[in-house]
Amino acid sequence: MLLLALLAPPLSQALDAGADNLIPETTPVSQAAVNLTLQMDDPPPVIFMSVFNPYAAGIADAPCVKPDHVSGTERVTDYETVLSLLRLQAPETRTIGTVYASASSSGAYGAAQITTFGEAMGMTVEVAAAAAISDVKLATESVVSKGAEALALTTDLLTSEALPVIVGIVEENGLPVYHPNAVYFALQATVVAGSIATYGPGLNAGHILVGHLNGSIDLATTSVNAVSGITLAVNLDRAREQGISLPEEMLELADFYQEDGSLTITPKGMTNFQFLGEMGMMALLYPELAAGSGMAETETLTMLTQMAFPDPAAAHDAFLASLQCAPEMIAEQQAALDAGKKRVR
Repeated sequence: MLLLALLAPPLSQALDAGADNLIPETTPVSQAAVNLTLQMDDPPPVIFMSVFNPYAAGIADAPCVKPDHVSGTERVTDYETVLSLLRLQAPETRTIGTVYASASSSGAYGAAQITTFGEAMGMTVEVAAAAAISDVKLATESVVSKGAEALALTTDLLTSEALPVIVGIVEENGLPVYHPNAVYFALQATVVAGSIATYGPGLNAGHILVGHLNGSIDLATTSVNAVSGITLAVNLDRAREQGISLPEEMLELADFYQEDGSLTITPKGMTNFQFLGEMGMMALLYPELAAGSGMAETETLTMLTQMAFPDPAAAHDAFLASLQCAPEMIAEQQAALDAGKKRVR
């Protein structure tokens, strides 16, 4: 509750400055934006991005059951795939650890998912919660001391921001770190498997905003959409430093990898259109990608985006059409909620 209270003043300032639309990013900022605008007689549109499980966070009840002025993008995390990769790398692993933010709905959900899938794969899962960044070191040391042979992290902001601290601790013990958000490859996770935070949700928010501004959609009947693509990247340099061997099969599944300080897009990555668009953003994070191509960073971004979306207008129209909530869809989702089937993903 304190975090949401701290976020309210800048959101109020944006509204006082005349903002006609709010495009919040991350779960806590989006929660604050929705809570603030619910109190208004004529709320501005809230089109959220990069929210993990908006249903558990109270931002929406179901994709088509939500405040009329709210829509946005849910980022779906495939924890089962992340743990399957961990199993591929180290089939004999018996105990894994996870650390999550105790105040984060996405962190608590992620820890529960890691526990569920990990135990289904025959592993013991040691879990530790952290209330603040200062607690992350102790929480990580706790799961390591209980015999964790690898760490699988959640998608909450606290542990993501503290990833360098976590990596520093497990590096001393030669343990790999698996992260479900591909952008944290930049912070030295050993293996990442998930979408890249900036590209897909931002693109979708832009589509929805344009559709709202030109009157082609009604936000009240525009569903929450989900981004669930998997980008797999492996850090061979980090693995080497940790004394960890990554199987050839994992490299064949990867979209890109780092070796000797350089990034390489694999043949698989070059056939993944969503990934190519994401890599346009990664070129801004990793200038060596652009340097290796002989182009400026902006040219690299443009080229990869054009490869991913050769007909942007058609892609825009198709995306908005896929979000329309028919009356029967709304009724079906509301009936499920009335029957006590709260949506949690």
